[in-house]
Amino acid sequence: MDLDFDFTEKDKKITITGYRDDPSKVVIPSEINGIPVVYIGSDIFRKTPMVLEVTIPDGVTSIEENAFKSPYLTHIRVDSRNTAYKDIDGVLFSKDGKLIKYMARRNATEYSIPSGTTSIGNNAFYECKSLTKIKIPKGVTDIGVDAFRRCANLTKIEFPANEISIGVQAFRECGRLADIEFLASVPSIGVQAFCGCSNLTDIEFLASVSIGVQAFYNCSNLKEIKFNAGASNIGEQAFYNCNNLKEIKIPEGVTSIEQNAFCNCNNLTSVQIPCSVTHIKNRAFYCCGAIKRVHYNGSKKEWYNIEIGDDNLDLLKVQRTYGR
Repeated sequence: MDLDFDFTEKDKKITITGYRDDPSKVVIPSEINGIPVVYIGSDIFRKTPMVLEVTIPDGVTSIEENAFKSPYLTHIRVDSRNTAYKDIDGVLFSKDGKLIKYMARRNATEYSIPSGTTSIGNNAFYECKSLTKIKIPKGVTDIGVDAFRRCANLTKIEFPANEISIGVQAFRECGRLADIEFLASVPSIGVQAFCGCSNLTDIEFLASVSIGVQAFYNCSNLKEIKFNAGASNIGEQAFYNCNNLKEIKIPEGVTSIEQNAFCNCNNLTSVQIPCSVTHIKNRAFYCCGAIKRVHYNGSKKEWYNIEIGDDNLDLLKVQRTYGR
């Protein structure tokens, strides 16, 4: 069996770098030539379509991020004596509570992440096309890069009632995701986190939020955004090409509306801007020709203290109202 594995040796430790057979179940050996297997490298099973289940031995202490990024695997098992990793019903976790990998070929349509999970790793659910609903438990504070990217049939996410950060491209190209409700503070929504979620219609933030660059870029069916408790940042191109958005109330706390933030929102008719805004960057409201109403929460004098960049004529050409 050992000969089916490609490996390297350094400092009397084995790193598995490849696999060349194609049975349905594979048990990674605990040692090769009497030397312990400690590391598992990237993309080991990407080209083995018949391998459905892999068992990790007790001595493995490090697994590369993309080790099990395979469209074929259904289960990862871990020797119960392993001190670094565990599996829960064939899903790979670290012993300290990080969900590392849910296998893309599993057929379940719903998955409730187990309580005790503290974070969701990079690529954890990448291209899990059967999933339609995910429930994230209380205690999860971080969702990694590409964590749910290309989950093409995902329609609903239940977020926990605790602070949670959302990584770069975490839900990018989840084309059927329809609505999102954040129950607690979101310190950061990463770059392109919901980019291309073309079925997303409603977003509600119940607590403070920071929205990253292109976070909701090309969410073309987005109709409503509710900020119930302020925000600290709206990044460049955050809502670019959200051309079904009709009204936006920028929340208190935002000091700068960044470049192209609402560019090409060509059905936007009403904009409300808080006193906290001191800068509206170039093209923030470019190609927003449907704007008919602009309300600024401060005074007319305060409005003229705002630094407004180029190509925001659609915001400036209409008559404004002032005051809270």
